[in-house]
Amino acid sequence: MQEILADIRSGYPIITVNEQHLLNAAKLEAAMVDFSTKHTLSGIAMSCWPTIRSSIGAVCNTFGRLTDKGIMTACETDVLGVLAMIT
Repeated sequence: MQEILADIRSGYPIITVNEQHLLNAAKLEAAMVDFSTKHTLSGIAMSCWPTIRSSIGAVCNTFGRLTDKGIMTACETDVLGVLAMIT
């Protein structure tokens, strides 16, 4: 988690969310990378409102970071969006 947290912090001059939100984002990112690796996925489409939003907060940055890492990630179960990013 520390590596992910350091990478998140290095990308922004000012971070205005609390430490718990950053830790939750890092945990989610690690879990999604592990899941996509384990199942050999090129992309993930996931519903984030309201389920994830109500439990850990907004995950837009996490989805963007995953896409930057080559794991195409879309919110609101936008499978067609993920397919468009892959092709």
